[in-house]
Amino acid sequence: MEKEFSLKLCFSTLGCPEWNIGEIVKNAKKFKINGVELRGNKRQHISPVFSREERSQVKEIFMKNSLEIACISAYTHFSMESISERLKNEEILIDFVELAKDVNCGYVRTFIGEIPFADIDIAYDYIAQSLNRLGKKIDNTGITVLIENHDQLCTGKLLKPLLDRINNKCIGILWDMANSFQAGETIEETYSFFGKHIKHVHLKDFNKEAGGGFVHCLPGEGIMPIKNCSKLLLANGYEGYFSLEWEKMWYPEIPSIEEALRAYNGLLVY
Repeated sequence: MEKEFSLKLCFSTLGCPEWNIGEIVKNAKKFKINGVELRGNKRQHISPVFSREERSQVKEIFMKNSLEIACISAYTHFSMESISERLKNEEILIDFVELAKDVNCGYVRTFIGEIPFADIDIAYDYIAQSLNRLGKKIDNTGITVLIENHDQLCTGKLLKPLLDRINNKCIGILWDMANSFQAGETIEETYSFFGKHIKHVHLKDFNKEAGGGFVHCLPGEGIMPIKNCSKLLLANGYEGYFSLEWEKMWYPEIPSIEEALRAYNGLLVY
């Protein structure tokens, strides 16, 4: 008998900076999306500075509409030399963990940051020290902090030495497939390095320009192996979300998120 797979779709609010929470929920329902990844920058969609009342309102509107808050995107990083700056970012991330707990979200994204050292092992050690400290502090919260492959550490090969230094079930991976693929790694290679740690996935599509760069295009119209990525993960027991990260905030000239969601919805059928 053929195995059945559960496909969970969500989108990041990076693609709809002008929408309020009500509009976000309305459009998630409209496009038959299961959940939403809320961007936690300032007070745009969600923030640790939200009051208890605001947190309750966010939680309630998602619950009433049978939607999940799939992930909250924090902008913390830990690769800097300054111990005081790293400790400050740890505290900020803990605030995001408390926020996630209050709105019934299981995951918080963090960046690693730019690597300022010629010896990358120094950066690995600094980042691991912070994340191991953090993991112990959030051990009983039920929240997992997810490292996104970003900046210099886009590939599984470069992230593996960091993961080898981290020993805590509260730390996982948010796989931005386009980041690793554009850096020259196949999806199979990336998965071989950190597959078991993946809890959440960012997907988007690009075409290659004549000069060698990449340009955004609607999901399914480019060269990113989106369908192969979902097949690989589902075949290996992945149960998390596939999140459309439509970068409208950074590239206002690209099509609307509504167009992107129309293309995305139904694209990942296994």
